[in-house]
Amino acid sequence: MKLSREKNKRDFRVSDPALWEPAQHFYGLALERDRAMFRNLDGQIKKSGSKTAVVIAGGFHLDGFKEQLQKAGCSYLVVRPAMKSLAGRELYPDLMRGRVSYAGMLKDNFYDALMHASLPNSVATFRTAGSRK
Repeated sequence: MKLSREKNKRDFRVSDPALWEPAQHFYGLALERDRAMFRNLDGQIKKSGSKTAVVIAGGFHLDGFKEQLQKAGCSYLVVRPAMKSLAGRELYPDLMRGRVSYAGMLKDNFYDALMHASLPNSVATFRTAGSRK
């Protein structure tokens, strides 16, 4: 896998290299998002004149983002959650393949489909016996 971060690089051998193409495309886009996030952050800091910023990003982006901050001479602090369990990790392969419960609502993007699917359930949990619908 050429797109992996060097320290995480592994040699995978598969019978059909085309099986890796969707993953390589996905993670290639993720690496481009690293660069775009830094460009956007840099632009916002320059525009606002601020000297500090808070960025919340998923774990895959951490190494690439730190690399760009270091190159730019920026100081940073990383805060990570204390993970006590990896429950649900078996769902990751289906998630990466787009096999999600809300896929039938997909029109423009996965975020909008997720929001459309989860909003009724979220609202229902806040309803009480005396509330109006």
